[in-house]
Parts: sequence; C-alpha cells; structure tokens
Amino acid sequence: MHSRAFVVAGAMKPELLSDLRAAVDKAISEGTTITDFRKDFDSAVKKYGWSYKGQRGWRTGVIFNTNLSVAYAAGRFRQDDPFWQRNFPPNGFNCRCTVRSLSEREMTRDGLEVSEDRRNIADEGFETNPGEWGLRDKKALLSEEAGAGVISAVPGQRTFEDFGRPDLRQVPEEARLQSPELLPAAASRAEAVGVVMNSLGLTEKMPIRTVETPVETVALDRTLISHMVAKELEARERFANFIIPSLETPFEVYLTRYDDGFRRRYIGLFTGKYNFLSVVRINKDGSILWNVMEATDKRMNKLRVGELIWPK
Repeated sequence: MHSRAFVVAGAMKPELLSDLRAAVDKAISEGTTITDFRKDFDSAVKKYGWSYKGQRGWRTGVIFNTNLSVAYAAGRFRQDDPFWQRNFPPNGFNCRCTVRSLSEREMTRDGLEVSEDRRNIADEGFETNPGEWGLRDKKALLSEEAGAGVISAVPGQRTFEDFGRPDLRQVPEEARLQSPELLPAAASRAEAVGVVMNSLGLTEKMPIRTVETPVETVALDRTLISHMVAKELEARERFANFIIPSLETPFEVYLTRYDDGFRRRYIGLFTGKYNFLSVVRINKDGSILWNVMEATDKRMNKLRVGELIWPK
C-alpha cells in the first residue's frame, strides 16, 4: 500500500498531503527545481500549521528526491527479473540510482557479465518495485482489493479435497462454532466502520490491537475497516461479531498465493446459514487482518484453496 500511495512521514492531514502531492506533480510535469518545490512546501506548511521533524533543507530534499525517483521509476520499468521486484530503485531514502538496460552487444563491449547474485540490496521499507506499481491501473487495484481477497488469488492452487478435508455441507452442527449475534445493517459507511470498531474493541485512542490465532499473532487496524465494508450493499458490518472467533478458533487456515504475495485464509465454520472468511495479509513487519466476508457452505468450499496449515 505504501508503494501505491503518496506518503510523507508525519503528514496526516489529507489536505496537506494533497498540496504536497501537487507540488511533486508540478516538479515532474514542469521540470521545476527543488528551489521551486521548497516554496510550495513552505506554503503548505504555513497553511496547515504542520510541525515536522528535521531541518527544512534536509526534509524537503528527502521528500522531493524520493518521490520524484518513484515517479521516474514507473516510466523506466520494462523488465520482470525477480530481483527487480524487491530492489528496483529508489530502494532507499534519497536514493539516486537508476536502471539502464544493456544489449548483449553492449555487455560484451564493456566486458560485463550477468550476475547470478540475487541477494536483496534494498533498505528496509523499500523492498518493493515502485516502478511496477506506478504502471498498474489504479481502478484494477481497487477492484482487486474490494474483492475480499478473492479476485487476486492465483488460480490452480490445491483445494480442500487434495488434503482429504470434508465438504462443508457434510460437517455436522456439533463441529461448528455457535453463530454470534448478527448486527443490524448500518445507515452509512461511516456508521459501518463504527460498528466494526466497536465489535473489535478498537477506539480512536486504541486504533490497533492484536489477536492470537493457532498459527500467528494478527493485528487489527481500524484504518483498514473502511476497506472491509466498502461493498455497502453487502453490509458486512452485520457480521463483525464473527471476526475474532474465526481468527481464534478457525476450522481451517490456508496459506494462499496471491499476485502480490501470500495471505492466510481463516475459515470460520458456524452454526446457521453463514460461515466467515477472514483474510490475513502477511507483511514483513507482521500479519494484519486485510479483509472479511461471509459465505454459505457451498460458497466457502470454493475459497478453501492454497496450502492447509491448520486443520481442526
């Protein structure tokens, strides 16, 4: 997400970020200098009263150089060696590196050889390919994320049948969790976020908490809830009370491959009509609840794909 979004450390107001982004876009499209950027930076800081860390010259230099490098990387990305998926520049703050492709003739002329060394060289937090993300269609990404982790799953993975697991339609009631209270649908997206926050025990002062599952510690982050309830017609906030039980006492957990890495699918099996899927994204700094959805036995069967890592 950090690679897809315009981010300035410490700048939390969307209006401030918008003005800073406009200043960077201006530098890209018009070729303005860092001196011009600093004038726009000073204007935004004064307008929104932002108190930032570090000296002005250093801070503006980092913002200017890093974000321009990311934008230019999108224009230069033209190959797909696995090494570049994690090391394409900028691969660190104030990184000035660029990538230049060479033909076989140029390699021979300069006495160069293709290296077999694939060790990562990127600084922590930059182990992505900003150039590739910059080329992807934003609408496709949003559609992918709104699909409860279903759309972007790589096809052809093993299913529950490959592990000798039963069809959920054959699992008796006594092997299921008691279905919790189904909540009323919210009148707005903002209200839906509040419903889920309340069920998860999250507040403005405590925006993140963790849950221990049979296989890992999962972080619950209130900033991702709006994404979880994005499909307002489905009113997923009604199933907020299903989230923690599905994580703490799952029927199964699958390690599922996605286009952008791996996620764990927690299959929560409940009495009644609905079961629950909690999708946990695996990040370098830990696992985080990424998306949720309810499903009948038949539909949930189709979501039981990947490597089975926890069978009840």
